Amino acid sequence: MKTKNLLVIILLIALSFNAFSQEQVVIKQVITNNLGGSTNSISTIEINTDCPVMIKSGKEDAVYLVGDIDKTKSNDYKGFCVLKENVLSINSPYKGDKKNLTITIELEESVYNYFLGENSKAAINNNLIYENSGTFSLQKNAELSVDGIVKLENLNIVAKENAKLKFSSINVEESKINLDKGSILILNGEINTINIKQAEGSHIAGNYKYKNIIGDSDDISDDLVNIIKGEVKNPEDTSSLVLKELSEAFSEVSDNLKKEGSNEVTKPIADAFKTVADNLKTKDGKATHKEKKKENKRDIGLQVGYGILSWSKKGWFNDNIFSHSEGVYALKNGSSWSLGFRYTYKVNSDFEISTGLGYESNIFRFETNVMLNDINGEKRIGFENDPSINAESKLVARYVTIPLFYRVRMRKNFYLHGGLVAGVNFRTSSTGFKRNYDIPNAEVEERWGTKYDNFKPVKLDVQAGFGWGFTNFYVKYSIIPLFKYNKEIEVYPYSVGVSFGL
Repeated sequence: MKTKNLLVIILLIALSFNAFSQEQVVIKQVITNNLGGSTNSISTIEINTDCPVMIKSGKEDAVYLVGDIDKTKSNDYKGFCVLKENVLSINSPYKGDKKNLTITIELEESVYNYFLGENSKAAINNNLIYENSGTFSLQKNAELSVDGIVKLENLNIVAKENAKLKFSSINVEESKINLDKGSILILNGEINTINIKQAEGSHIAGNYKYKNIIGDSDDISDDLVNIIKGEVKNPEDTSSLVLKELSEAFSEVSDNLKKEGSNEVTKPIADAFKTVADNLKTKDGKATHKEKKKENKRDIGLQVGYGILSWSKKGWFNDNIFSHSEGVYALKNGSSWSLGFRYTYKVNSDFEISTGLGYESNIFRFETNVMLNDINGEKRIGFENDPSINAESKLVARYVTIPLFYRVRMRKNFYLHGGLVAGVNFRTSSTGFKRNYDIPNAEVEERWGTKYDNFKPVKLDVQAGFGWGFTNFYVKYSIIPLFKYNKEIEVYPYSVGVSFGL
């Protein structure tokens, strides 16, 4: 028999002794070869227990069993860890009732092949970087989370019925995937080529990219959803739920636009949003099997953006006080923040249409010393007449937004985009006018929220730009004035900025 196969396992049990027969103890099992050194011979780890198992890097190959262990029956735990022919098997370490046991495996060198038996649960924390292949095979109801970086040439994945496998960071040249009914595979990263066999009722989720995919179209899942923290809840209903919410949001914006201002101006825009709302609807909230084959690949992602904000003045003023030589509406600077989610339809590899739901905050900081005046019972922007007050004043407008963009790939990851952003102003105590100034022995902060009601209830911006991947630079201009007619001044906000996720 070859030396490398003459492996023995030295069991080192350290138990505390006191007046009690059962306590929290640690059993450490060091894996060595017959010469007393480290094995360096573990090619596969096999887990056959529903005890939680953690796999991480260490200075030696060792297995730790921690829990409420009966010291009088310590021999019962000897067989929980077995090394044979380069396969490290972790078996159930208890007989009868569970004893709140956990298992930790420390490895001197990484292992790239893992087999999980029925109902087993494990997590891998170390990185798996290798110029060859690896295998992850999960039996019925098994769960495995790979939290380290996985970088392999080839990756083989087998997930039996109701098994769940998650990769937090993956970079693989080619992956062969075989998913049984009810299984869930969560991928985050990049795979060049996917060769897939997928049973009905299984799902692929996560935030990942691929160049080529091989498999029957009926076997390839449409649930390419970016699930926060890898948690999947009712993935079968995710797509129809998002479509339903977007359809309702577009209908609401359409109704608001029809109520605002001149119908001749807003009606075409409102009709366009209504058309999108109707097209987003699906039969009974779900697409039929025939429709699924025609659906384009879709994805959900987060968006965050920041822009330098200003406004352009046009025609009308309302009061003579606003014709002051210093210009009451002169701005020092402005900023625009946005946050939301984007729902993208990938028509093909070079053309995308995206929409979503978001939040936008526009902050205008005045250069002059201004305050709010009472004019005919309404709060209006005007000059501060008290020379002892030198205030910093700003105007804040907040919106719930719905974008509609197209994006065209020009070269590799370089894109051009354009479209519209519709917004509905919501009036709360934090929306409106705010200023800060000092008086003797005190700092004063004034806020005017619901009492300042001069914003138009809706806005509509035209946006265009370019970007690489998820990073985009944009120019945005509002085609609807910021203030209501005959309230303040006719100004049109515009901004230049950067966004992530479009």
